Amino acid sequence: MEYAEHPVPAALSGAIRSLWTLQGDAFEAPAEPQPVLPDGCAELILNGGAPFEELRDGEWQQQPARFLYGQLTKAIQLRPTAATAIVGVRFQPWGVYHVFGPQAVRADERSALAEIDAALDRHLEDEFRKHGPIELLPQLIQALEARSMKPVEAALLRFIQALQAIETGQLDALKADAALSERQLERRFLAVVGLRPKLFVRIIRLRRLIDLLHAGDTKGFAALAHAAGYFDQPHFNRDLKAFTGMAPRAYFRQELVLPDYFSGVR
Repeated sequence: MEYAEHPVPAALSGAIRSLWTLQGDAFEAPAEPQPVLPDGCAELILNGGAPFEELRDGEWQQQPARFLYGQLTKAIQLRPTAATAIVGVRFQPWGVYHVFGPQAVRADERSALAEIDAALDRHLEDEFRKHGPIELLPQLIQALEARSMKPVEAALLRFIQALQAIETGQLDALKADAALSERQLERRFLAVVGLRPKLFVRIIRLRRLIDLLHAGDTKGFAALAHAAGYFDQPHFNRDLKAFTGMAPRAYFRQELVLPDYFSGVR
């Protein structure tokens, strides 16, 4: 499979982290299911090829052709079925709120695009009949730029960005800047991001360390774990088990391809 990331226009960079395409045949991917971990970002998926299958309640189910996957709080299992042609939009943690509004912020939910914006869904369905994934990008960008964006409070945005960067040393000052109580700030954060702040930090920390390990960083595990915000290896082991249901040895023994693509932390 061929994965590529594409430039995000300046007008959308405040809401979108990356635009990507994935094209290729299923036989080029590993035969075993691929775990995709939470990464602190929601994704809009437009698939003009064969749908992926997702393991849900013990059964493999086809994903819709066009859908929004909200923030994940646990790993999901995917597998390709045939040739795929996908355009993906990886949002900033607050991006779905900004682009589609609070009603679309749904953690762990896979929502058909038609349920969120039927007109946009019809438009993109028509365009995908005419174009391949890369050729579709200008149409998608134009449609998203035309939307009326819902603003995110500046103080709340700074707080989210600090958590995203794991800059916890400045949180007290940012909380004071927001002029909100702890409970109010958590409610606003949940409404905009779809997760509670502490869970969001755990996800960002886990993905950051896993991405460093996948990238082959040679600093040594202890140094990488400390850079990602972990106290020690058992701290990481507990989080990996909580999010994937697997111990580190079992997780890293897998032939992992899709997790390298679907990561919003890098």
